[in-house]
Amino acid sequence: MDIGIIRRDFPITKRLIYMNNASSSPMPITSIKAATDFMLTLAEYGPDSTSSISRIEELMLDTRKVISKMLNCNEQEIIFTHSTTEGINIVSKGLKSKGKILIRDGIHEHPANYIPWIRNEVVRLKIDEHGFISLDEVKEKIVESKLVVLSHVLFNTGAILPVEEVSKITSEYNVPFFIDAAQSVGAIDVDLKKIECDFLSFPASKWLCGPSGIGVFYCKKEKQDLLEPLIDGNSYIIDDKIVLSDIPARFEAGFRNYAALAAFNSSLKYILSIGISNIRERNMKLAGILREGLKDREIYGPHEAEKRSSIVSFNDNNIDDLLTKLERAGIIFAKRDIMGKNIIRASPHFFNDEQEINRALSIINA
Repeated sequence: MDIGIIRRDFPITKRLIYMNNASSSPMPITSIKAATDFMLTLAEYGPDSTSSISRIEELMLDTRKVISKMLNCNEQEIIFTHSTTEGINIVSKGLKSKGKILIRDGIHEHPANYIPWIRNEVVRLKIDEHGFISLDEVKEKIVESKLVVLSHVLFNTGAILPVEEVSKITSEYNVPFFIDAAQSVGAIDVDLKKIECDFLSFPASKWLCGPSGIGVFYCKKEKQDLLEPLIDGNSYIIDDKIVLSDIPARFEAGFRNYAALAAFNSSLKYILSIGISNIRERNMKLAGILREGLKDREIYGPHEAEKRSSIVSFNDNNIDDLLTKLERAGIIFAKRDIMGKNIIRASPHFFNDEQEINRALSIINA
């Protein structure tokens, strides 16, 4: 990995030290160009011409192929959405069976993966200070549940939850399993042949360095009939009866942001050309330097590197003042919360370098 070349690919490195990638990552210049090229092509050939429609179809097919290879699943199981939250709502509002939903305690969960579920009756799993759950409690409470819901990587502590182990339990009890993968896809390896969840959702705009307004919902083919479409429009009529299309069309009613999809396609290929395992190694090295420099402060999340992502969350007596000071120096961190307590979150990505980490530490520890 040539960090010098990579940094030249990201225009943001000319102006800012950006370490808020768990919220939204910047795009490489090639992805920005892919979006503008796509829009220019449609402008020249007409947005609803045969040529443009063919280009859109090819783009969607190719992007499904790239994502399915990355996740180790079937191309047909990849559905394009507008966001992680849309994928969550496809399941929370579309699940046909009635009953309790097994979720983590909401004081440690991202609102987007909590609020949609509590419109149903829920059973809550206890959590420790890092956000981890007990597999024994999952086994105990799954018997009364119609669905299990977990985040893969926690947005506040970076803890990696044991989704592979949970999937073995859900398979044993034949209970569907949904994963919010917003903080994992692009940051760590996600292999759906190993995890074996039924539904999963993530955005383009976080660790995959894609645009906002486009996301992915994974639906295991044999589980599509568990859900009613969130939005109708891609079904058809036979003898005055609605017949649902097969996936992916079943859950893709209406148009998508195809220019964003073109940028996403480019970002995916860029990320995969580097390799997610290489990105993981690079990110954890940067996170390690940051954690070492913050060792005199309270740092949240598991100590063991294999149990966390590159998210580094820590405390300060004057959080807002410190964030303002950092931003004035061109350094972008974020304020988040853990169990109702405000914290500072840094989330470096592979285009950051060691000098940027040390520059941020010099201001934090001044």
